[in-house]
Amino acid sequence: MSTMTGVRLPQPTRDLEQGKRDLTEFGYCIHLDVIDADEVRALRERLDEQARLEREQGVAWLGNGGRGGNTWVGSPRDGEVAPWQGVRTLLNKGRVFVDLAMNPVIQEYQRHVFNSPDFYLSGSNGLIVRKGAVPMVIHTDQIHVPFDTPIPLVSNVMITLSDFREDMGATRFLPGSHRMTAPQLAIDWEKLDAYNPDPVEGMVTAECPPGAAIVFEGRLWHSSGCSVSDEVRYSISTYFALPFMRAQDAYAASLHDDVYAGMTDAEKAMAGFKVSTVGRIDPRSPGDRSNVGAPNPYIPELRAGSPARAIPAEQEAAPFAGTVRPESQARS
Repeated sequence: MSTMTGVRLPQPTRDLEQGKRDLTEFGYCIHLDVIDADEVRALRERLDEQARLEREQGVAWLGNGGRGGNTWVGSPRDGEVAPWQGVRTLLNKGRVFVDLAMNPVIQEYQRHVFNSPDFYLSGSNGLIVRKGAVPMVIHTDQIHVPFDTPIPLVSNVMITLSDFREDMGATRFLPGSHRMTAPQLAIDWEKLDAYNPDPVEGMVTAECPPGAAIVFEGRLWHSSGCSVSDEVRYSISTYFALPFMRAQDAYAASLHDDVYAGMTDAEKAMAGFKVSTVGRIDPRSPGDRSNVGAPNPYIPELRAGSPARAIPAEQEAAPFAGTVRPESQARS
């Protein structure tokens, strides 16, 4: 890891408690061996195959790494693979990605970040970085929140499926910046991209081997780096949020039916089907999706003389056996 002279920085660790301390103090930590070599191989092979087929079928999310106007959805231009590719909504693209989001170490770090057991998966994206990728603007992951917050509202876990090195464009952080006001951004309207109008000093690179989790909370200043390496960088961003935040990926609407049918209640809850004070899901048809643990009834337009009938939640949810139900459906 690149270092700041005379300043202790988080070092890669296998100690969960040390990782939590680093996360609190610096806004990020690096936890080694969160997944083993077989899991790394399975995730990388599935990600690589999905990315290749999305390119071939003209539906790939491609760019130069800077996002903005340098990103497009389609096929590679000029017959060459773009320096950067994202693979979105991973829960629909392989069971291995659902399992990754439920990893107990990842989950424990989220409980620590939010100081709460109540959070959900906001997004899961594969990231493939090749030589020529440029840095993204220095930003925070809750940049869409227009004010400073006393606690993080979102959190990211970057799972490394290859080496993460500075020459490969590994993620860069400003340690301790989670306690600062978010970085200034400006828009270059010709390039349709953001940039930092003021120089930022003190950025460090999170370097680590495959199988690690780079955990960072949503207020931390960070950016991707510049790749000058012939080696390809693979990772998966698992992005979590507090329940009142709008998800990056609307899984309740976008999960494919076969994926949803194969998920446990805990996995559905992590994908946003758990209801608290927000997040109610009314079934669109009898037997359709609803909240885990507190399903809502199916209620169509009801008119006198019409054959349309509402179906109570207990009957409506019968196809999804095993759902844990509260003793009462009462709401205050």
